[in-house]
Amino acid sequence: MNSEHIRSRFGSYGVDVLGQSEDRRLANLYSESSGKRICRTLALTHFLLPTEPALEAPDALIRGGASIGTTLCDAGFCMVKSDPVFSRASSGAFFEALSSGGIGKGTLLATQLYTLNAERDGYQYPYAIIAEAYHPDHVAPRATDIPIESLLSSLNGVQRKTLEELNWALENAQFKVDN
Repeated sequence: MNSEHIRSRFGSYGVDVLGQSEDRRLANLYSESSGKRICRTLALTHFLLPTEPALEAPDALIRGGASIGTTLCDAGFCMVKSDPVFSRASSGAFFEALSSGGIGKGTLLATQLYTLNAERDGYQYPYAIIAEAYHPDHVAPRATDIPIESLLSSLNGVQRKTLEELNWALENAQFKVDN
């Protein structure tokens, strides 16, 4: 889980929900250093609606600001990431601010887009499509990752919208809830 990886690598973990609507959430998954929050993952989650009845209780906690991975695991679900696609994007002013100035605007970031399913008792429940951008100290971009603009041109539907909104959020301090 991303939360455990951040905690083990950087010594702490927290989540700030930066914006949320009925079907989307923008969150800063951070660690703390010298009293400053450092964004390790900027995550744009597109919740797949309607929520499966088996996921309603953990979903309520997640919508209240809880960590997705930790909450699903605590509810007895295993997380299954399917169809992961990797790309790279440039840090914008908003990501620079979330990293407490630790990385500059234009720094290359690794990104990942995937579908998250929750599995329990042999059943998989679709939960969300998630796009994440990672601080380079957390997940370094690879030369083999394609530019995010190239990836966007090959996607459509919810996947494209989710990745577009993450790319927009790297630069902008407001959660884009229209579209």
